[in-house]
Amino acid sequence: MSTEMNTNRPIPVVAYGLGPIGLRLAGRAARLGPAVKLVGAIDIDPARIGADLGALLGTSELGVTVQPTLDVGPAEEDRGRGVILHATGSRLTDVAAQLLAAVELGWNVISTCEELSFPTLTDATIAKELDARAQANGVTVVGTGINPGFLMDTLPLILTTVCTDVTRVEVRRVVNTDHRRRPLQQKVGVGMKQAEFESLAEQGKIGHVGLVQSAHLLAHRLGWDVLSYRDEIKPVITEHAVQTTLGPVPAGDVIGQQQWAEATCADGRGIRFDLQMSYGAADNDEILITGTPNLHQRVEGGVNGDAGTEAVVTNLLPVISQAPPGLHDMADLTRIAWFGGTSHPNGNR
Repeated sequence: MSTEMNTNRPIPVVAYGLGPIGLRLAGRAARLGPAVKLVGAIDIDPARIGADLGALLGTSELGVTVQPTLDVGPAEEDRGRGVILHATGSRLTDVAAQLLAAVELGWNVISTCEELSFPTLTDATIAKELDARAQANGVTVVGTGINPGFLMDTLPLILTTVCTDVTRVEVRRVVNTDHRRRPLQQKVGVGMKQAEFESLAEQGKIGHVGLVQSAHLLAHRLGWDVLSYRDEIKPVITEHAVQTTLGPVPAGDVIGQQQWAEATCADGRGIRFDLQMSYGAADNDEILITGTPNLHQRVEGGVNGDAGTEAVVTNLLPVISQAPPGLHDMADLTRIAWFGGTSHPNGNR
C-alpha cells in the first residue's frame, strides 16, 4: 500500500449497508467530493436493490446502483486506497464473512461493528484471520464509531497524554433517545414492558454493545492488566405517560436503559463507565481522569451519536488509506496516551 496520498485521484468509496447510519455515511462521502468518490453501494433489502443511491439519499442521481453483494474490488491503480464504509451489524461473528470478502477484493474497511473495535476479546480466531488476510492483501481494517471508537476509549486515552500518572478513568454518557434514530430507541427498550426488558437483559439481547470492548481497549493501551470485569443493565421506567418519537409510552413502562461497567485492574487502577440512554434524558458527556493532574472534561449537551458516528467514520477516510496493512484499533491510528514505563502494547492482534 502506498504511504502517500495521491491528491490527483479521489478515494474510491463503497457504502456497505444502507440503514440509517449507513445512509449517513454515504451522504457525507457524497459531499466530500472531489477528494472522495462513491463508486458502489451494497444492501440486501429488495426494495433498495437496483435503486440509484442518490434516490435513497434524497439527492440527484449519483450513478451508483445499489447491489445485493460486493463482487468487485477497486480499480488496480486504487488497490489499497479504496475504502468500504461498512455498517451492517454489531456482532463480529455476524459480519466476519462480509469483512473477509471485502479484504480479499482489495478494499480497506472502516466498520461500525461494535465488537470489531477490540475484536480479540470477542473472537481471537476471527481477529487473527482478518489481520492475516488484510496484511496479505495490503489493506487495513478498523472498527470504530462514536461509542465504541471515540468518546469512551480513544478520547480518554488521548486526554491521558497530559498526565504523568493515571490511576482511574471514568466516563459518563447520557443520551436522550428521542434525539436518536428509531432502531437505537428500539434497541434500548423504549416502549417495552419491564418484564420483557428484564427477560431480554438476562439473555444478553438488549442494551448497548461495546462497553466491554472500550474498557479492555483502554486498559490494554494504558498497560493495565484487567483482574475482573463486571457490568449491569436495568430499565428506566417512566412514572407518567409520555409521547416519544416511537409512540406513546404509558406510566410504568420502559423509556430506556441504564448501563454501567467496571474493570478492576492491577495496582488499584480501574475504569468505570456509566451510560444512560432514555427518553427525555439531558444529553451530556463527561470524562474524569484521576491522576497527575486530575482531569475533568465535559461536553455540554453531549455528542449526538448518529452525527458523531458519521463524522468519526468518514473523517478516517484519508487516515485508513495511508495506514499500515492489517487489523487495527483506534488506538493504533492515534498512538498518544499516558505511558507508565512498561513496554507499550503493539496492536490488538
